[in-house]
Amino acid sequence: MGSLSGALLVYVLSRVFQKKENQQNEGVNTGIPIFPSPVKSDVNYEDYYSWIRLKENVTYFAKRDGQDKNGNPLYSIGMGHQIQIPGEEYLLNRTISENEVRQLFKKDIEKVVQDVNSVVRVPLNANQKLALVSIRYNVGPNYFRSGKLLSTLNSGNYAGTAAIIQNFIVTSDGGRFNLGLQNRRKSEQALFMRPV
Repeated sequence: MGSLSGALLVYVLSRVFQKKENQQNEGVNTGIPIFPSPVKSDVNYEDYYSWIRLKENVTYFAKRDGQDKNGNPLYSIGMGHQIQIPGEEYLLNRTISENEVRQLFKKDIEKVVQDVNSVVRVPLNANQKLALVSIRYNVGPNYFRSGKLLSTLNSGNYAGTAAIIQNFIVTSDGGRFNLGLQNRRKSEQALFMRPV
């Protein structure tokens, strides 16, 4: 009886180690992280605010921020809120409070989340959604919708999407290299790949 239970124990342990070795080899062969099937998961306002606040340069007064397609100057305030003209001219010549920074962000983030929800056709976990909303918040609707990132994601290729994120860079100054933007994309890529 003792040798039978000993043999059974050896068999069970060998199966456990074999399974573990197979899993490690599968991950090594592809060189790409294996993503579990994502499930839909919402991110709350404070998560968006905390993450994006670390990525955006918060300003309490209007600053020049690129130009539109006609060459007219654009201005932003708060956490990257683009001042809308007509309608928000009052923001051009005043200093805003921390509470106003939050109010502008809340208005902006609601639109961004709604936009991401309307164009993403595959389920996302909370980290993937937060990363994508952060990117969309930064690059705007047109670039987000037209780039390879969205089409790759909607094809169900999560690993391919993660690989594209670090190259998904656009600047308002003619596409020149921007270290801050590159670092932001790396952190968004790491967040996208992080299991919940």
